[in-house]
Amino acid sequence: MEQQKENGGDLGACGYVLFALSIILVVLFFPFSLCFTIKIVQEYERAVIFRLGRVVSGGAKGPGMFFVYPCLDEFKKVDLPHDQYFHPLQILTKDSVTVAVDAVVYSRIFDPTMSVCNVENAQYSTKLLAATTLRNVLGTKNMSELLSERETISEQMQTILDVSTDPWGIKVERVEIKDVRLPQQLQRAMAAEAEASREARAKDYKMKQEFQRNINSEDNDLGFCGNCCVALSTILIIFTFPFSLCFIIKIVQEYERVVIFRLGRVISGGARGPGLFIVFPCIDEYVKIDLRMVSVNIPPQEVSSQT
Repeated sequence: MEQQKENGGDLGACGYVLFALSIILVVLFFPFSLCFTIKIVQEYERAVIFRLGRVVSGGAKGPGMFFVYPCLDEFKKVDLPHDQYFHPLQILTKDSVTVAVDAVVYSRIFDPTMSVCNVENAQYSTKLLAATTLRNVLGTKNMSELLSERETISEQMQTILDVSTDPWGIKVERVEIKDVRLPQQLQRAMAAEAEASREARAKDYKMKQEFQRNINSEDNDLGFCGNCCVALSTILIIFTFPFSLCFIIKIVQEYERVVIFRLGRVISGGARGPGLFIVFPCIDEYVKIDLRMVSVNIPPQEVSSQT
């Protein structure tokens, strides 16, 4: 993350040209441009600014007033106050007893930049991770241990969650198990969730392997007709300059990558980003891929076992 912040100030030649045009735009429409360039961040908020897709140096801004450049900067606000999550769950203990557990997790954001770039929704992901960790930890305890070792289990969960959420910029400060009670009916959902998770990982791995083989088998040589199309596209850009800049210059955020297809084939060099890149009109297509972690909640399912 420190390397990303250091690279945030290097815009490149095209970036500095766009930066100069943005300043000219602000000056021409002064003072009306102040309504779009001046932003205010409250005491309990921080703003993460992306300039041409890269996080600007200096980290998150705020509290107070800061300046953004039109057409170049995007920013995301992050709330810093403590969040608390209440988790009423049914847990299958080590001795095969289904119990209902109520737990509370207290967390806060200590690095707004990491919470925006490394995960799509840091607070929601922390909530789901807390529920999953609660199931996993309590699943290794007997019913008697669950009733008599609440403080030890809470400290163990707090340590696990704090280590897991550190790359997201989240600090888990406290975990409390409020109540443990027996439910009215038994549920066997953990086996089904584990099986669904393993199947999803296997399918994802298979798809990645097939996609990698397809890329390696493709020939990046466009041929005579393809090179002619590239030449015509370049001529079109030159004759319509500078209006063509609106269509050929694309921006990729810090947490995104772009796969470019040229005449239907993936171009060499792999995915692009973050930052600014150029696409040729009529012959290039691109697909944006979000690198942030996405949390999916798998609903409980009933599983029948044969004894």
